[in-house]
Amino acid sequence: MERSSETARITRATIAAADRRRRPDFRLVIRDAECRGLALVVNPTGMTWNVSYRPRGTKPDGTRPAMRELVIGSPAAMSPDEARAAAAKVKDGAKGAATLRANAGRPSRGRPGSALQRSRRWWTNT
Repeated sequence: MERSSETARITRATIAAADRRRRPDFRLVIRDAECRGLALVVNPTGMTWNVSYRPRGTKPDGTRPAMRELVIGSPAAMSPDEARAAAAKVKDGAKGAATLRANAGRPSRGRPGSALQRSRRWWTNT
């Protein structure tokens, strides 16, 4: 799979342009110039917001922990400003990352959620 990486201030227009550039066997990573660690990852099948961070502190042997990457949402459910705020929570510590993981299955901004979530709600209510 071919890959490309670039840095820019991510806006709605950037997301729309990246969506137009999407094609099979191509992965595009756009790193946000405004929020360190935040990236828009464009794959052939979809787009996600990813944040790369290094946990604070040291391991028992005195070395720093490895970099971690967390998917925090999709551009369809989260605006660039919301993604920056979520990335800041993750970078503030493990508590922010744990909260995002706990809320990952919930739809944001009143959206109905994934097909799996809708089907689970339907089967639960009938």
